[in-house]
Amino acid sequence: MRIVFPLVALFLAFNLTSTTKDRQMQDSASLIDRPAQTTSNAEAFRELTEKLRKECRWANAEIEYQQKIRQQPRNALWLGAQSFILGNQDKWEEAEAVSRRAIRLEPEEASWHSRLGVSLTNQEKFDEAVAAYQQALSLETNSTQQFVYRGQILRSQEKWSEAEDAFRQALSTEPDNAGWHNLLGIALRRQKKLNEAEQHYKEAIKLDSCNAIYSFNLGNLYFDRNQPAKAETEYRKAIQVAPDHALCHKNLGVFLLNQNRLAEAEVELRRAVSLRPARAPYRAELGALLDKAEKSWDSVAEYRKAVQLRPDRADFHSSLGVLLTTVKKYAEAEEHCRAAVQIKPGDASYHYNLGFVYYDQGKYTKAEPELQRAVELNPDDTLHQYALGNVRLKLRKYQDAEPHLREAVQREPNNAEYNASLGHALYEQKAYPEAEEKFRKASRIEPNKASHHHDLGLALHFQNKLIPAIESYSRVLDIDSKYSRLIDIYYNRGLCYAHIGQCQQAIEDFNKVLRKNPNHEGALQGRRLCLGR
Repeated sequence: MRIVFPLVALFLAFNLTSTTKDRQMQDSASLIDRPAQTTSNAEAFRELTEKLRKECRWANAEIEYQQKIRQQPRNALWLGAQSFILGNQDKWEEAEAVSRRAIRLEPEEASWHSRLGVSLTNQEKFDEAVAAYQQALSLETNSTQQFVYRGQILRSQEKWSEAEDAFRQALSTEPDNAGWHNLLGIALRRQKKLNEAEQHYKEAIKLDSCNAIYSFNLGNLYFDRNQPAKAETEYRKAIQVAPDHALCHKNLGVFLLNQNRLAEAEVELRRAVSLRPARAPYRAELGALLDKAEKSWDSVAEYRKAVQLRPDRADFHSSLGVLLTTVKKYAEAEEHCRAAVQIKPGDASYHYNLGFVYYDQGKYTKAEPELQRAVELNPDDTLHQYALGNVRLKLRKYQDAEPHLREAVQREPNNAEYNASLGHALYEQKAYPEAEEKFRKASRIEPNKASHHHDLGLALHFQNKLIPAIESYSRVLDIDSKYSRLIDIYYNRGLCYAHIGQCQQAIEDFNKVLRKNPNHEGALQGRRLCLGR
């Protein structure tokens, strides 16, 4: 995820938004109604935004400036103010449109280009945002603002150290500017300089307690530090300041989801979606929560909406494809997972997910190249190595499967499934002693899983270790009397008994096989031999 934050609006965020406290209506027209020739639009805009910030009544201000704009639609200052007001309510799409109107009226005013950059940044349109900031920089004569614009450009390019320097220079000229403290805090946080970032966030809040995003960013920092109680406190402070700020509700929902507080998380995420229904990431976050809450079809519905809103997002396609696989909607699942691969062919996880869709249908030949590509792109991912080895087991490519399964076991030696799968690859190549070792380890890690003891019994049986094999087969029956391969267990144990001369026990096992399958040739023959016929 990328941190999302505004520029001149001076409220930046990782993934939250804010609204405002409902305060008594105040007259905000006086400042802006002064004759235009007494001050530049840049100065007037700066004074106006400071006044709006202190009043902290964004919803009322939005209505007020809508009326002003209807009366004077070509007043760029009104439009700039409305863009600022809309941004403080997380209405970035509308803020972008209003900023563009201001630019058309006054294309040489840096403030309007800056406001456009802020709006684009918060919609994750980073290339467009950089262009807007660069235009603002080319027009700006104020050196402090120039530092900030440079910092925003560098931030959009994820050059955090250089962005930090630019924001420090801005702050050195205006040490009481809450927005600059917040910007610097963001650059520091992204470099894991959490202690210093915390100081700047707290200073921003001290200077401007009416800005929800400052508390929100401080909450993100506490989340990074694994201080969930402090993080939640700051998130809720942000919402108290801005109760209709969709991003704040969304991030609180994500936080609660990470805390496994699903009911509370759903309330917050649904609130975010209700406030900004066209925000695809909010739909996707709600879909992830509903999936975790085992509300599969509700989750599918949200992911479908996310994909409709943002068909260019590979992650939305891939998540929807995996979810559709779990509900056995394979054709649609393949479609979305293929779309993800087409959008981002260099992402290993998308190849893995497409391979998973094929694997779940038993299309192992199609799954193999996707999983092979996943391993090529990210050989350090243990799950990718295991999946490729496992699909090659299914294709009976035992020798090709072995190195990938060994890699998985080497990285996670206490994973029972990895050990068991490697045991299968070795068993099929008749490397019975090492297969025994892997099956035995799997059975120790998961002692109550019947299949591990079955596998171990087979490896012992083929080494003629008949009494230990009998013990392993018997353990299967102790664990699961309805084991799916009971016939095999009774038949193999019967063979072991017969070979060590315990014919009565052997006949009993062969009879159990024949009760389930009267035509079982092996059991019929084994019983005849035991009976001397």
